[in-house]
Amino acid sequence: MEPRAMPREGPDGMLFVRIGDTAGMEARAPLAIAGLVMVALAAPAQSAASTRALDIALYSDGSARVTHQLGADPLEPELAVALFGAAVDNLVALGEGDVLLAREVAGAEASVSSFGHAGVTVEYDTHDLVSKEGRIWTFAIDARGPYSLLMPPGSIIVGMSAAPASMDVRGDQVALRLGAGASEVDYIFGAAAPPAPAPAGAPDWALPAALGAA
Repeated sequence: MEPRAMPREGPDGMLFVRIGDTAGMEARAPLAIAGLVMVALAAPAQSAASTRALDIALYSDGSARVTHQLGADPLEPELAVALFGAAVDNLVALGEGDVLLAREVAGAEASVSSFGHAGVTVEYDTHDLVSKEGRIWTFAIDARGPYSLLMPPGSIIVGMSAAPASMDVRGDQVALRLGAGASEVDYIFGAAAPPAPAPAGAPDWALPAALGAA
């Protein structure tokens, strides 16, 4: 074991440390710093995405088109994007000016080469957000923030687990604005079904508006 540097008190009360003991410490310091630098360089620089907007459009076959508008750090070379669904198709990542960006998908996460772009848009298709039982289709999601939902053409909403912040009619489609958290929307195609009770706290116009729009 190497002897530790022991301070000594001089004749005037000043403390001295032997130079021979500190020389070894100074020699080891550059090696430790070099090791930390190598570890930092080996780890990929990746930042988490901040969501600016989330839009989801449902189709008649049960698939959904998801569009993330994300904020990115221009100094970070990669952006980590959490995806809705374990299996996605047709994923496209665009930077500012609709520049096509390289991307790699691993499970429910995508890594986008976003270096130099402060804004990134990620679009993809997934079948993991909609299920069907009998005539009733159910859209379910657990979103981290507010999002917009465009229902399939000709669909009729028969139940909602949460009240929408807003509802709009676009031709034969209903557009909803929903809040963060877990939510479900039940719908059918064709003849109208008996209206389901409105969710707790829902405005009086929510469900009649949906059925009227259909």
